[in-house]
Order: sequence, then structure tokens, then C-alpha cells
Amino acid sequence: MNRDGTHVCALDGVRGLAVLIVMLYHFAHVSLVSDLPLDRLFYQLSMTGWIGVDIFFALSGFLITGILLRTKGAPNYLRAFYGRRVLRIFPLYYFYLAVLFLLLFPLISHRVGAIEQAKLEAVQASWPWFVLYLSNLKQALTGTFFGAGAGHLWSLAIEEQFYAVWPLLVLLLPLAAMRRLCLVVLAGTLAVRVGMVLQGYSADAISVFTLARLDDLEAGALLAMAVRRGLHFKPWLVKAAPLALLVLAGGLAAMGSRLESSPLIYTVGFSVVAVVAVGLVYAACATDRHAVFSNRYLVFLGKYSYALYVFHPIIRVAAVKAFGEPRLLFGSQIPWQLGFSAACLCASIAAALLSWHLIEKRFLGLKDMLFPNRVPTPAPPPPSAALPARDTFGADPARRGRPII
Repeated sequence: MNRDGTHVCALDGVRGLAVLIVMLYHFAHVSLVSDLPLDRLFYQLSMTGWIGVDIFFALSGFLITGILLRTKGAPNYLRAFYGRRVLRIFPLYYFYLAVLFLLLFPLISHRVGAIEQAKLEAVQASWPWFVLYLSNLKQALTGTFFGAGAGHLWSLAIEEQFYAVWPLLVLLLPLAAMRRLCLVVLAGTLAVRVGMVLQGYSADAISVFTLARLDDLEAGALLAMAVRRGLHFKPWLVKAAPLALLVLAGGLAAMGSRLESSPLIYTVGFSVVAVVAVGLVYAACATDRHAVFSNRYLVFLGKYSYALYVFHPIIRVAAVKAFGEPRLLFGSQIPWQLGFSAACLCASIAAALLSWHLIEKRFLGLKDMLFPNRVPTPAPPPPSAALPARDTFGADPARRGRPII
């Protein structure tokens, strides 16, 4: 994003990549019935898709901090920020909760087995946690993920908790103090994870606890501050970022892919993932035409990523019922898995398009009318002052209908 509000489509591509690998990760959560080495490799690589949430976090930290720095000092700074976040995030989120709790759960509660019924009841009993954007804390307390199409909402809860506090800190602290705070939080977040491991907390609890998952958000915020000061982008880093993601996925697959495979993954590993995630954002904001992130299909997915993320788990549940157990073709499960994932992806895109046109776009149209972002007018510099360094972001991407999550 340029200071003048010019849109950087490569950032949409990063968002699209993030939601794509998260969806493929969830779509791959089926029984592995093949013993072929290639199938096991495919499955292990698919199970690394949880890093897509980290990419979302890094991008959010970057964009939100950029917006806050650009509008800091405006008379409506807090009102505009919170108002715009409410219009962007609340309508779809609460619509989804209403569909789950008021429609789907009552319909299916008597048509599932005992295990599924217990999961449903656990989610239904926790409805206040979802309404208050605290579902991640409930999951951290119990040490297990919610099922029934609600488990993925933990990441939205963390983002909302970050949005509630971060604007106040940006308002109160000078830039140098903010940078120091980010570094302290980065170190403290790793310390929290190590401490939780030593106390016997599970990987599931650690991975959704707010104070253990601030790396990506704060790393993105640090990048926003650096860009604000006129960061010089190194071409080799811009080219290396996508390769680093592939190396990271390969390394995680070799370690077992799943979070619970090793404490190293959900302690130091999260910090490494944060570095790679913010590296992708760095590469994307360096140019508007990145070789990977400007791909039109990734940009398309990025535009509708919020609804894609929200709806795809219940679409997966319905698809499992429709497709049945995985089947083998020439001894391989990969063809079935590709077909299953493609069907789920198409259905998720259809749901996202409906959500965009029926819900999201209507509320986004109110943002500039009710909560305009006003940039404070700086005092004119003295004649001898140097021109400010050009930075690469500024305007709220949601002004052009881009999801923030």
C-alpha cells in the first residue's frame, strides 16, 4: 500500500495464498487409507497448512499498524478504526454464529453419533465465549479444539483481542517505544510458550492462547514501522521469500507436520514461522507485481478470503458426508483427495461470493460514510528539510473491499 492509497495487489495475493493453504490443510483432514510413500508425503505436506494462519496474522499486524500510524493524530482516530473494524468483521462473524447455533446445531443434534453429539454439546455450551470473541481462551483452558465447524474461529478471536488493545498503544507510545515493545513481546511470546510446555500444557492449548501467538502480529507491526521509515527492500530477499516458505513446509513435513509432533514446533518453530510469514509480506509490499503473489487466482482468493476462511469448515463437513470414505485409484488416495479438495474449494468460493454480495459489501459501503479515515495534516517542513522517504503502504485495504483477516 502506498502512502497515497495506491493498492498493492501482491498483498491480496499473500492473503489468497494464506487462505488457500489453510483450506487445503482442513480438506486433507480425512483418513489416510493408502500406504504409498508418495501418498504419505502428500499428506505430510498438506498437514503443514496450519502456517497459513500465521501468514494471516503477519499480514494483519502489518496492515493494521500501517493504518494506525497513518491516521495517528486524526481527531477521529479511535472512532474510525473501531467503527471500520466492526463493519468489516462483525456482520459475517455473527451471521455465521447464528447459522451454527440457531439453525445447523438444532437440525443435526439428534442425527449424529454419541461422539459427535458430545462435541456439539461442548460447542453449544460455550456460546458466550464465541459471542465475546474469547473462544480461543476457552479452547486453551480445555486443551482441545472445538469441532462442529467452530474450532477455526479461535484465530478471529485472537485478532479481535489484538485490535482491541493495539490502537491504544499506538496512540500512546512514540515510534521508538513501539519498536521496543514489539521486540519485548516477541521474546515474551516465546517465553510464554516454553513456560507452558514446562507446565504440561498441550500443543492445542499453546497454539490458541493469545499470549503465546503474538509473534506474527508483532513481527508484522515491526515491518510496518520499518516501511514507514523508508525501508530499503533487498531484491534477493524479495525473491527468496516464497522459497523460504517451501523450505519451511518441507522441514515441518520431515518433523511430522502436526503441531503435536514435537514441542520444538510449537515453541521455537512458531518463531521461525513468524519470520517466514513476515518475509512473505515484506516481499509482497516491495512491488505491486510480484512474480508469485500477483497471480490473479491468488489475488481473487485474497479478495474473498474472510468468507472463505469462515465458511470452508462446515462445507468440508458436508462434503465428507457426501463423498464418504476415501477411495483408492491405482492404489493411490491422491486422485480422490484432489477431487474432494476441488469440490470443497468450489463450494467455498460459491459461499464466499454469496457472502460478499449479500452481507459484506453492504456493510463495507457504510465505512467511508460513517467512519472516514482522516489523515492528520503535517506541519509544513522548513525549506531545507529533506523530502520524506517513500513508503509502501497507507490506505485501509478494506476501502477497496479487501478483507483484513
